[in-house]
Amino acid sequence: MTNAVLHFIEETDSNRQAFHALLLEGDSDPAILGTYENTGRLFSLRRAADDALCAVALLMAGTDADTVELKNIAVAPNMRGCGVGSTMIRHLQTWAAPHYRQMLVGTGDADVQNQLFYQKNGFRYSGVRRDFFAAYQPPIISNGLPLRDMVLLTAELR
Repeated sequence: MTNAVLHFIEETDSNRQAFHALLLEGDSDPAILGTYENTGRLFSLRRAADDALCAVALLMAGTDADTVELKNIAVAPNMRGCGVGSTMIRHLQTWAAPHYRQMLVGTGDADVQNQLFYQKNGFRYSGVRRDFFAAYQPPIISNGLPLRDMVLLTAELR
């Protein structure tokens, strides 16, 4: 866990271009990212000492009124492995709990590290979106395998 003091911010600036590069870390296809990056609620986690961007996340309305989807989350490369991603998840869950019953997230079927990260943060397997990654160009390779299906995980918020 990082010892830095972090500030959780709901970004209200309509220009999200400043977050584009980091959002691409969470969704590597610019065309697909472009279909949703200007919608939903954007949050950042910043280091208090210098306002450096440590993480970014995008929440969207889910499939029903009780569900919010964590559409994209990314941690700055120099902050990975320090607990920043888990800190962001906790902040998002705290923010969402008064408004939603559950948080949904999807990740690649071969992204075992991502699946473990979400499980460590209270998410449980809840479904699969078959052939979700077929539209990604170039294909995403994780652990030597092309991503095919999106694995869905859900965390109860209240």
